[in-house]
Amino acid sequence: MNRYCLVSTSGDMSKYGISDHNTVYIFNPDHRVYIDKFLKAQLEYHLHCYSNNLENYKPYKKFINAFQKLKDLGFFTSKYDARTQWELQELDDLKDTSGSGFLQDLQPTMIGDNYD
Repeated sequence: MNRYCLVSTSGDMSKYGISDHNTVYIFNPDHRVYIDKFLKAQLEYHLHCYSNNLENYKPYKKFINAFQKLKDLGFFTSKYDARTQWELQELDDLKDTSGSGFLQDLQPTMIGDNYD
């Protein structure tokens, strides 16, 4: 069975933010529907930020609601997770065949198993 995770690519929880490493959160397969909703809401919100219709708060509200659901489930733990760009990855895809353990652009990486 494949294991999936969210990988920080920019923002607070990435090596480009307030941390010196990218964060990887492994998630429970039962939460996949909520992860999908969050990633879609995140993309829609970020695309909306480039639009000329900034009076429309619907994409932002959808993003915050999706984030809050994951926070309520214990997957996300702080506001810094909301201020981070996340990407869906298969956990095995993070492995490197060179022996270093992880793909070069993700090093150093902190992995958190955010479910029981």
